[in-house]
Amino acid sequence: MENRTSYSDVLDFKAVGARLKELRANTTQVKWAQMAGVDQGYVSQTETGKIKPSLKYLARVSAIAGCNIHWILTGKGAKYLPLKREKVKEAAQRYAANEKLYYTVQQLRQDPELAKTLAALFRRKQGRRLLKQMATWDDKKIKALMLMVE
Repeated sequence: MENRTSYSDVLDFKAVGARLKELRANTTQVKWAQMAGVDQGYVSQTETGKIKPSLKYLARVSAIAGCNIHWILTGKGAKYLPLKREKVKEAAQRYAANEKLYYTVQQLRQDPELAKTLAALFRRKQGRRLLKQMATWDDKKIKALMLMVE
C-alpha cells in the first residue's frame, strides 16, 4: 500500500496565515478580498489558519503582492519575486488608474443625473477635452467642482 503525504500534512497553516496577513499589510481584509476575488470571511479564515487557502487564492495573492508562493507556504526563499523596475512602475500606474476609475464609477452610481450630464459632455468635442483634463485632477479639485455644481 502506497503511503501518500498531502501538502496539508507538512504545512503549518497558522504560519501560512500569518504570512498572508503580513503580505496584506495595511490593506483592509475587505479591500484585499475584493482584489483577490474572494469574500472577507475567506481572507480572515485563511489568515487565522482555520481553513487552507486554495491554490487559486495563493496564485492571486502572489500576483497582487508580487510575492513568491513558495515563501507563502514555507517561509523559505525570497519573499518577493524579482521584478524589473519598469514593470513595478507600470503596475503601480495601472493600480492608481483603476482606483480612480472605481471611485468615479461609484460616484456615478450614486448620482444618475451626473452620469447623464457627463455622457452628454462626452458626446461633444470640448466635453471630451474637459473630461481628459479632469482625469488628471486630484481629489481636492474634484470636490471643489462638485461643490460648485451643487
